[in-house]
Amino acid sequence: MLASKAMATFGAVVLVCAGTSLLVTPASAVDTIKMTFVTGYAPTFTWPRAFIEVFVPEVDKRLAAEGKYKIDWNLGHSGTVVKPRGEIEAVQSGLADIGIPVTAFHVDRVPLYNISFVTPFSSTDIHFLQGLYAQVKETFAADFKKDWDAVNQVPFAATGPMDSYWVLSRNPLKSYADLKGIKVSAAGPNLIWATAVGAAGITSAATEWYMQLNTGLADAVISWADVTGSQKQCEPAKHVLHADIGGVVGHELTINKDVWGKLPAVVQNAVKAAAPMYAKAQADFVLEGTKKQTEYCVKEQGMNIVKVSAEDRKGWAKALPPLARTWAADMDGKGKPGTAILTAYMNALRAAGKNPARNWDKE
Repeated sequence: MLASKAMATFGAVVLVCAGTSLLVTPASAVDTIKMTFVTGYAPTFTWPRAFIEVFVPEVDKRLAAEGKYKIDWNLGHSGTVVKPRGEIEAVQSGLADIGIPVTAFHVDRVPLYNISFVTPFSSTDIHFLQGLYAQVKETFAADFKKDWDAVNQVPFAATGPMDSYWVLSRNPLKSYADLKGIKVSAAGPNLIWATAVGAAGITSAATEWYMQLNTGLADAVISWADVTGSQKQCEPAKHVLHADIGGVVGHELTINKDVWGKLPAVVQNAVKAAAPMYAKAQADFVLEGTKKQTEYCVKEQGMNIVKVSAEDRKGWAKALPPLARTWAADMDGKGKPGTAILTAYMNALRAAGKNPARNWDKE
């Protein structure tokens, strides 16, 4: 909704739209746009950190160079506005203008993001995976747009929070076979990696894993190095089963569609230019965090990492149901290009020499 009010003293006009306020100040001043960012996660997680440390300064720098607009950022991170899993609804409704939905929690709304979850054991190169996903989004742009239109959002950068998942546990695990009968907690679509081989699954967010491990609610979590250390999960759980499961692209930087349509072109251009820098920084922070937090957990917390053999890794992949083919068939049945995306995705992995442990598109 657009409203205006003349202010006799200053001659200013306030424009309000779907959670964003555009304040037009006196003629000699720069126009200010208020934008609220939301994530349920703290800046200790790589995606809020990349937004705050890279995206915001880059947008600000580009707008300062133009000299016409500036953004007054309300950085609603750490659950101050929404809890984890609440980002997509906040941006959709206009409670927030911009946010980072974790697509793993919303496979019913943005199911095409499930492609990396249904093709595990494929690649631990997070920069490559993000680039690959950008290509997939571009190739099938109309299909991705349709899903985001349905939740009133515009996507700008798909990112992944880890280079490889691992299983962090309270007690030692030597093989994926040891998952049978234990309670494993994970974000959602990756939980089947454990339940398919006999684990009891618990769906939860990374912010809950320390408590679950500490209390014994979960015996293990499907976590990753950076969050294991930064969230102190290696205090109650000191054992890792590392099978090079690989990374996923499961986040998207989005802006409320109504807000986006009313932003000046100069601001839109700054956002578009900053988005890939945010994505690269996110991947850089992942690798930095993997090294730093692994060292912390091993040296200071006594964490033990069991690296499984190539044979056991392949055995785990083969033990899973045909996740990708099932997902692709489901997407096809709903009028989405599931098989086409799966084929393009796997061909790109093989062409890049990533040597997936399983040809998910062919088995």
